[in-house]
Order: sequence, then C-alpha cells, then structure tokens
Amino acid sequence: MTSRLLLLFSVMSLPLLSIGQTIHEMAMFTRFQNTGTARSIGVGGAFSALGNDFGAIAINPAGTGVFRHELNEFSLGVNSFSSSTIFDGEQADFSDVNLTLGNFGLSRILKEERGKTEVFAFSFTQLASFAGQFTAETFRDVSGGRQYFEYLDEETSGYLSEINLSYGVNLRNKWYYGFGVGIPYSRLTLTSDNGGVLLANDGVTELGDFRDVETVFINSIGINAKAGVIFRPIPQLRLGLSVQTPGVHAFSGDFDFSQNSRGDINHLEEASGSNPFYNFNMRSSGRLNTGMAFVWGKFGFFSIDYDIMDPRMGNYGGSQIPGSEIKEDIRENLAVIHQVRTGIEVRLNNFYLRGGYSFSTSGYNSDIYGTHTVNGTHGGLGYQGDKFGINLGMVSYTSSQSRFFRGNLAPERPFTTDLNQTIFMATLVLVR
Repeated sequence: MTSRLLLLFSVMSLPLLSIGQTIHEMAMFTRFQNTGTARSIGVGGAFSALGNDFGAIAINPAGTGVFRHELNEFSLGVNSFSSSTIFDGEQADFSDVNLTLGNFGLSRILKEERGKTEVFAFSFTQLASFAGQFTAETFRDVSGGRQYFEYLDEETSGYLSEINLSYGVNLRNKWYYGFGVGIPYSRLTLTSDNGGVLLANDGVTELGDFRDVETVFINSIGINAKAGVIFRPIPQLRLGLSVQTPGVHAFSGDFDFSQNSRGDINHLEEASGSNPFYNFNMRSSGRLNTGMAFVWGKFGFFSIDYDIMDPRMGNYGGSQIPGSEIKEDIRENLAVIHQVRTGIEVRLNNFYLRGGYSFSTSGYNSDIYGTHTVNGTHGGLGYQGDKFGINLGMVSYTSSQSRFFRGNLAPERPFTTDLNQTIFMATLVLVR
C-alpha cells in the first residue's frame, strides 16, 4: 500500500511546480532590491526623497527634476550567492558567483528658465537577482519497520531589470515632480529535482521509488507607470511621495518534465514531456513609497524610505494557468510586503563615505512559508570631480526561506535554508 503511494505521487505531482512556483514568482516580482548604482547601494537605496541618482528614479520619478547636470553613468558589479540547509542532521551547501550589470543611464536638461527646469532621464536598473538554491534530504522510519529516504533540490537563477523613461520638473528648488514609464523585463530559470526511495525493514531492499524533475525557463516583458513629488519646506529637509501602478507582464518560455516511479521493484512507470510554448501573463502589485531626507549643505545627508506592496493584488492568466486556483493560492499564501531603507552619506571635499541598512518582509504568510525577513547591510565610498566620478558600493543581504518535501511519506515539517547574497558594484560617472 505504501509503495503504491509513491506511484500515486509521481502521477499527481506534475501540476505542483506550475502552481506552487507561481507563488514564488509573485513574491519575487514584488519584492525588489534595486541593485542599481553603487551610490544608491551604499546608502541602502534610501534615495526616493533625494533624487539626482539613476537608481532613485526607478522608485520616484520626481528625482529626475533634481538633476543639476547632464550625466552619463554605467555600473558593473559582482554578485555572489551562498545557501546552507540543515535538516535531520544533514547539511547541504551551495555557492555561486557571477557578473551583474547594475545600471546605465543618462540625463538631459530639456529646458532651463528662471525658476523652472525640465529634465529627461533614461535609465536601466537591475531590480532583483533570482539566484537561489534549496537543497535538503530526509531519512526516516515509517510503518512496518520500513525506511523512507527523500531529497528535494530546487534552484532558481535569473534577474528582474527595468528600463525607465522619466520626465521631471524643478520649480524654484522647492517643488519637484515627475512622471515615468517603467518597462520591466526578466529571465528566470526554475529547476526542481525531487526523489524518494522506500526501503524494506532490512534497510537495503528497495520496495519502490520515484523521481520528478521539472524545469521552467521563461522570459517576460511588462509595463507600469509612475508618478511622484519631492517637497523642500526648508533647505535642509526633503519629503518624497510616489506611486507605481500594478504592472502587466507577458511571459513566454519552455516547460519540461521527466518522471519515473516503481510501485514495486519490477514495475517501472515513466512519463516525460515538453511544452515549448509556455505562455501566460501576470499582473503584479503596485507600490506606494514615502521618503524623508535631512541634508546638511555640502557635508552630507541622512535619509529614510518606506515602501508597501501587496502581492495578493496580483494574478495570472492564460490557457495554461488554472486562474481560479492560482488566485486562491496567492490570497492564502502571500502577505503584504513592507520595506524600510536608511542611509547616510558624509562628504569630505570631493570624497564620500556611505553606509546604510535595509529591511524587507518576505511576502509569505506564516502558515506555509514562514515570516522570514530580508536584511541588508550597506556601505560604500566615492569620488566626484567636475567632469568625472567613480563610486564603489556593496551590500550583504541575509534571509531564510522554507520549503516542504512533496512525497506522501515526507515529514510534515518544512526545511529552512539560510541565504546570503553579497553584491559589489562600481559606477563610472561622466558629467557633460
């Protein structure tokens, strides 16, 4: 009877990645890191009330109006990722390093007259890295003295980036407002390898086994709109407010699966398939941002940002997505995302020292995936001359996420993986 459960599992498991993974996709596309310029990374990304930075205008387009010069910028970095899982006394580790294009951008002054300046900015900004690895195995006794071994290995890779076209206005250095269009696009690869073996009470004879390998490779492109304002009631204080509409994303890619199981040692069941036209669409959450900054003339600043996003506002559509089931799954398993970012910059003539801290809730509720938070420690330094500047920034993100084994005989408790991501970024600034 127990061995037949393994066979039943292998037949029923096919929808699990396509349905369950959409929960992770929705959370990943809602919670962003904004790993753009080295300067914004160095101060925790807390730039929405300051502007004058290409990473900032992806959040608040009013920052476009703060540009005082026409700039060209380019950012390139190194992204390292590691994970560690301990479950039932077994430890599994993973690490990876790759290059990342943080941002490039340009700003142009359209019109400059007494008391009013109009500015256009184009920017590319990487919003998130999808690098992740969740690996664990379990070995336990089941009924009749038999033993059951199961492993689960889930790996994600890719990125979410956004092209921003923004227009900003500076009114007497007191009011700044802006409008923008965001064009997010992504590449995402999801691989799941799940297997199990049922052993007789001698611990050697195999009574049945299964293995389920599924891979999804998808690209997406979307669109959203942004609007924002920055107000300077006094020269030392800046207050920012911005809103981003929900995004609409079109996905296309491939879905492959391979399954095999033996209900008994002599009876093998196999199935495999591929869908090279894996198409669907997604509506992601909007975003509300507020920010505040204290500026001490030419000596530096302190700033703080707050964002709120609700992935439960999102949804999926398409003939290959069971819309009603996905919608219910999203409402039950996801939660509001709160992000806080703080940063400080100190200026020493033409040199700058920076530091910051960021915090984000996970977007998952506590019933299924746990309330694991994402914490970021930031730092950086820079030099800015009349025509040339260079900035260096780094951030270390730490978090943890939970997963469940899928087999019918698997333990009901989840395994938790500790994640660490460190990004080093360098930005070249050219002043026209």
